[in-house]
Amino acid sequence: MRLGRPLLWLALSVGLNLLLGGVLVGSYLAGSPREKPPFEMPGSPRHGPQPPHARRIAGEVLAPHREELRERRKQVAAARAEARAALEREPYDPEAFERALTRLRAETTKSQEAVHRAMARAAASADPERRRLLKHMLERERGR
Repeated sequence: MRLGRPLLWLALSVGLNLLLGGVLVGSYLAGSPREKPPFEMPGSPRHGPQPPHARRIAGEVLAPHREELRERRKQVAAARAEARAALEREPYDPEAFERALTRLRAETTKSQEAVHRAMARAAASADPERRRLLKHMLERERGR
């Protein structure tokens, strides 16, 4: 009967080790929750706490530029699709991929410039409270 107690402890130890190993492997396979997300529009939950009306202010700031920004997003999406296609094309052409990345970089820059112009125009006529709300459009990480 003395053999039963060590076997029980052994079974518990093996079970706990398997559980811990499963948690560690699952965490590794799921990826780190601290990875930075891709760019998202201001007001998304990943940007951290914001005043309730910050999203409305962002919408008002961007509203006069909606068509331009929509067109810029389309151009960025097309450039991104072009880069993906260049990666998948066989035989692989590194120069074509480099050209696609150059176009993507240029379209992304144009898109950012359009948003920045909209923000600059809004800030020029904004009171201090509204400028504080506009700053949330520039914040991308929690704790700022």
